Amino acid sequence: MSRFSTGPGPSFPRSPWVYFFVFLAANLLLSYVPLPFGVKLGIGLLGLLLPFVLFLRLKPGDSGSPAAFMDEQSFPPMPGWAWLLFLLAALFARFYQLTTLSTWPLVDEGIAGFFATELSEGEKLHFFYSYAQWPPFFVWSLGAFFKLFGPSLASLWLYPALLSSLALPLAYMAARAFFPKSFAWVFAFLWAFNFTPLYLGRLCQGQSLEILWQFGAFALLGLFLRPRENRGGKTGTALLGLWTGLGFYTLHHWPVMALFVLLAVAAFASRDLPQRGGAGLVFIGALLLAALPYLGFFFWGNQGAYLKSVFAVHPGFSLPDQLRMAGDYALGLFWGVETQRYAYKPLWGGFLNPLISSLFLVGLGSLVRARQNGLRLWLLLALGLFSLPALLSSDLELLRWLLIFAPLLAVGVIGLFRLVPRKGKPWLRRAVVLGLLLGSSLLDLLHLWGPYRGFWRSDVQAEVLGVKSLERLRAYRILGSMSRFQGPGLIFTELGPTPFDQTFTVAVYPMNAARNPRLPPSQARWAALLADIDYAPFLSKRYPQARWFPLAPETAVPQGNLVLGVIPLTASNRGDFSLWLKAERDLRGVTSLFFRMPLGQTPSGALQKLLQLEPEVRKDPFLESCVAERIFFCAMSCSDPQPALEALRRAITKGYPSANLLNDLGVLWWTLGDGGKAREAFKAALRSPVDHTPAAENLQRAH
Repeated sequence: MSRFSTGPGPSFPRSPWVYFFVFLAANLLLSYVPLPFGVKLGIGLLGLLLPFVLFLRLKPGDSGSPAAFMDEQSFPPMPGWAWLLFLLAALFARFYQLTTLSTWPLVDEGIAGFFATELSEGEKLHFFYSYAQWPPFFVWSLGAFFKLFGPSLASLWLYPALLSSLALPLAYMAARAFFPKSFAWVFAFLWAFNFTPLYLGRLCQGQSLEILWQFGAFALLGLFLRPRENRGGKTGTALLGLWTGLGFYTLHHWPVMALFVLLAVAAFASRDLPQRGGAGLVFIGALLLAALPYLGFFFWGNQGAYLKSVFAVHPGFSLPDQLRMAGDYALGLFWGVETQRYAYKPLWGGFLNPLISSLFLVGLGSLVRARQNGLRLWLLLALGLFSLPALLSSDLELLRWLLIFAPLLAVGVIGLFRLVPRKGKPWLRRAVVLGLLLGSSLLDLLHLWGPYRGFWRSDVQAEVLGVKSLERLRAYRILGSMSRFQGPGLIFTELGPTPFDQTFTVAVYPMNAARNPRLPPSQARWAALLADIDYAPFLSKRYPQARWFPLAPETAVPQGNLVLGVIPLTASNRGDFSLWLKAERDLRGVTSLFFRMPLGQTPSGALQKLLQLEPEVRKDPFLESCVAERIFFCAMSCSDPQPALEALRRAITKGYPSANLLNDLGVLWWTLGDGGKAREAFKAALRSPVDHTPAAENLQRAH
């Protein structure tokens, strides 16, 4: 049969392989080659859009078949040894370099670890966590994991790796619920080695749990939709409803998944309402039973501030701006996008590598033409519904695509089977499938162990984006080496001006006798603290035997630099650290209040607690200085400068007159409209023994 159409009009290719290779060439260029926008637009139009339109014109009788993916014989079954090899390779990809590949946790991972550490220590359960009002299941389960294994850097990353591993059999079960074994095996293979699941398995956030829950929902839905003799009756229906309802406790994306399952159950019941209507009622009852506690706390507890802030439709909404945002989301999914912040983006092309993107286009074209296939509507509906969390967002966070990855890969598998010859020797069909799978896997593994790993090992990129603190990484490595020879120490992690980054707190927990209840503080031989570098001259004079380690990379801006101080514990200074231990515990409570504060609220509760604590720390000049700086931060956030003014003036006279406090005082006087006193404070900061503040720039602005 000719590869080109004949008859009047221009001819066009009839083999899906021709279109696949055109798509692949275009996707490779768009993903990996830096080109001007106009050139990329031309490649998109001529290499993707036009060939896709031509592909849709293929007649059902042309080479290949849109329904090939439903043919059990398209790909011969894999032997048992191949399954074992597949599983071992997938687990290796998830656990190899567990604590080194990503270098250091993201700030958001540290916040999750902070809450989980509190739960492991006996803190009561809450329904929402952090300013983003995370649903509770991930933090609860991570807290239980920490209870068993203890908080640590290894535990922080081991838990999502385990969730990612548990998703592997569920991925196969979910695909098997709707497709033949051969399809399910190929889908599981693609999922096992795709960059996105591997990336989520390296990220201690709730996305890995939501993906696992999504696969569970698909598997239960497939069981529900089977003929009555295989469906599991009311028990299976109730389980589907409970599982769908409990999904609301995973992440904010879940409502679109719940809507998809609800529509599928409604369509099933509507075909024979007298016989199937009861099953629909059982499902809805179980769903409401599971979801109502969460929904009640969400709506009546006024917990929607974060979702409102990221919802695209708001006062000042601009359709052109939103279309550009949608374009950025699409770029990040398929070819990569440049952002001014990290935005959980892929680092080499898009989340889908060029080969999978090309298979997706072949599969999508086959689906659009496969009008006789009952799954066509549901896959297209899934693609539409699961796009909403991303396309209705006012800012760019690419993991809002999360729920769409499973149907995207399913459509990609359809495209793969569209290319498999339906006739011929089994080894040839197997070679085609394995060749495409291995090619895709190599691209994604290269993404993970190449650009992804290299990105986090670059001080400049990580520091500029502000998502990982390499200062804290350096401090952790220094203390880790010390603890191996001298045992655990008292590590003070709360004596800083703001509590935003808790990664260091979680990482040092196994060697921190100031926090870990299994380590008696009395047996510690050294103390360590992360402090603003401007405090170092005063603390060096107070503790002459201390060692000080500058932590900032050479490329860092002057302000915000941290220093690690390591102080030998002696009989003469242990009394100081008893006061520090109490202040550490008190400030931890302030941090907890701060992190539980919903978006848009001011930290008034944290400010009041700091003001109550302030008289207790006047016995120690360093503690008074630290608490004053924290009061300044909270008071300015509350637009209440008077408490900050009093605390800073007292800390400068009774505590340490460090450059950071003097600069804060100058900013405060400038805010109050007193330029003269502001300039005096900035000049005093410049005269300090060490000045790593923007006082010089502030002084110029104040003139």
